[in-house]
Amino acid sequence: MIELDVRPLGSFLVLDVRRVPRGDVERLARMFDRLESEARRLGGADSAENVYGSELAKELTGRTDVRPGIQGLFNTVIREADYEVARILGLEHLVEPIRTLALAMARRKAGGEGGSRVVRRLNEFL
Repeated sequence: MIELDVRPLGSFLVLDVRRVPRGDVERLARMFDRLESEARRLGGADSAENVYGSELAKELTGRTDVRPGIQGLFNTVIREADYEVARILGLEHLVEPIRTLALAMARRKAGGEGGSRVVRRLNEFL
């Protein structure tokens, strides 16, 4: 049985958007609108090639029937949003290590392996 323990949630950092400058909030809103629009253009964000792009989707899934020529959201609009959020928080130096770890977790999940080692590595960065 899975138990929900709310105690760890007390240590999560939560962004108070009321303190974020209005221009930054508007820029983020436009980015997320663009993300939604791009996901729709691709036909959704529920396939590996739409999220990760054709080449990376082949690697992650082992499939050969991946649609070719798709850049994917992860390395386009999601990357831009990652950098913008990091800029607002003053954490630009963590973007690429965290994106690398997120990708490593996706690789582990695709390979059927647990991601606990990857999570420990992420904690080292934080």
